[in-house]
Amino acid sequence: MSDLAVIFNPQKISATKLQKAFAKYKLPSISFYATESKTNGKLATAEALAQGAKQVIIAGGDGTIRAVVQEIYDQEAEVVVSLIPIGTGNILARNLKLPVASMDACIKRSIKGSLLKVDLGIARVLGTDEQLSEFVFTGI
Repeated sequence: MSDLAVIFNPQKISATKLQKAFAKYKLPSISFYATESKTNGKLATAEALAQGAKQVIIAGGDGTIRAVVQEIYDQEAEVVVSLIPIGTGNILARNLKLPVASMDACIKRSIKGSLLKVDLGIARVLGTDEQLSEFVFTGI
């Protein structure tokens, strides 16, 4: 069990590269979870939360961020979320003025930075099957 979970998109970055980047901070316990293409990270997030993660660092792009945040919301988990933007658009990271060109600076900020509160948008959609679905979004 680890309080700190890194959920990453393996199409954007390897576990080895992330582990090497985090190694210099000598954290006592950290777990890495690769996203899967079918749910874009929801299963990895569920696993991290089930293992007791208190902080989730998302290493990926806007799609990965949305999927991970959706699962955190769906589980009503109270965790700290941090970003390592490695996508194409990086909308939320840019809106938060994160140093999108420096993975090391984002890692350092995730570990040692101050907390910010971010709005979470919720869209409720009634499907053709009459089922109500909720979708969350960030970066507004």
